[in-house]
Amino acid sequence: MSHLIARSCRQGGSALLEFQIVALFGALPLLLGTLQLFLLLLASHTVQFATAQAARAGAMNGADPAVMRRAFATGLIPLHVASHQEPTSSNVVPLVATAWAKSSAESLVFSEVEILSPDAAVFADFATPGPAGRAIRNDGLEGRPVTLGARSGLSIQEANLLRIRAHWCQPLIVPFAGEALIATLRLLDADLFAQRCYAAGRVPLAGEATVNMQSDGRFYGG
Repeated sequence: MSHLIARSCRQGGSALLEFQIVALFGALPLLLGTLQLFLLLLASHTVQFATAQAARAGAMNGADPAVMRRAFATGLIPLHVASHQEPTSSNVVPLVATAWAKSSAESLVFSEVEILSPDAAVFADFATPGPAGRAIRNDGLEGRPVTLGARSGLSIQEANLLRIRAHWCQPLIVPFAGEALIATLRLLDADLFAQRCYAAGRVPLAGEATVNMQSDGRFYGG
């Protein structure tokens, strides 16, 4: 009888060990992966907000890419605030200033702002000379005829819509899950910007925004 009890105890201990191994190598990676994807989702919302901020800044400044890049970097500040420090009335200014400086520096390397419209065809159809050079005029749109441009196929009203796409390389902070995600994605995505992100241990995130121009649009393309 004692022999049977001892054998049963050994089997119970073996089963417990097997369960712990399964939990370590099965459930733990799943948990880490879920956490990393959740953090990427939060970052994606911030990137979309920053893209909208960039588009609004561009609408007020002739679709100037430099202005939009600065606005995009400013919109990314929440991603760069130190998480180990709780903001208070006494430290919020230095915290935000540090985050802004870091966001501005990293955005120079890890971000792009792409103007989807107006493009060269739109400018060829609707740009007119002026004191500051050729531009798509923004005044009196409601009274101007809805005539489609020969090259762009857009009307002057549509030509005054600024549409941009912004890209950002988001760092991964969850151990093991980040490396596995990058190894998988870099085999599936051949985009040059994305590959640059993967090489730096980051993943690409993107946002799009469309706003009405509030100033004369200028062409900054090649």
